[in-house]
Amino acid sequence: MPLRIITVLEPLPSLPSEFTTSAYHFEIERERGEQVLTHAKAEAAAALEPQLVETSMLIGSPAGTIASAARSWRSGYVLLGAGRRGRVERLFSGDTAVRVVGDAVVAV
Repeated sequence: MPLRIITVLEPLPSLPSEFTTSAYHFEIERERGEQVLTHAKAEAAAALEPQLVETSMLIGSPAGTIASAARSWRSGYVLLGAGRRGRVERLFSGDTAVRVVGDAVVAV
């Protein structure tokens, strides 16, 4: 069974006049996501057989997208890395891990 490593990009809502800014932000996030996946794959491949490590970049709401991917892949469990938010941001906006626990049908 492969180890699937994903990162989820959440598109920001934008007004039509802000399309250029939104596209620029999304491109920066996409590049960051690729860097995260490349680093994570290298770390995992050092501990496992490299052909067992798969990476994916998905787009959507992080918690729902992670839970949906786990269901579609029939995952036995989900492991989550720490996000980039600080304690205050998590207090006011919630934590992806908490949301995934609520959405997932497997152990988180």
